[in-house]
Amino acid sequence: MTIEGPVKENLITAAKSLFIDNPAIWPLHLTMLYLGQIPDLNALIPPDHGLNNITLMRLRTHISSDWHTSSIRLAGRIFGDYQRRMANINNIPLKTPLHHPLSTYISNRRQ
Repeated sequence: MTIEGPVKENLITAAKSLFIDNPAIWPLHLTMLYLGQIPDLNALIPPDHGLNNITLMRLRTHISSDWHTSSIRLAGRIFGDYQRRMANINNIPLKTPLHHPLSTYISNRRQ
């Protein structure tokens, strides 16, 4: 699937604005990606897009899935970094060592 022209430009602009309060992308002028919401893709794809219906539905599905999953992963990483930083500040040992794989940690707990 090759996307070109204004569709590609609008989607790239929207992707760059996912984590900032851009009124052109977010109708309420505030980013809502951290709540699992994505911008309205219908507003980003112009009516004269030149794509058939199946390609358009696949494009919307893939983009919404990728953006949603990426935002969840980013939120998890930010939360994990925050927890690690707070544990260091408060001298609290982490529950899982960062230098050991999870399987090693689990096998050591059983002993």
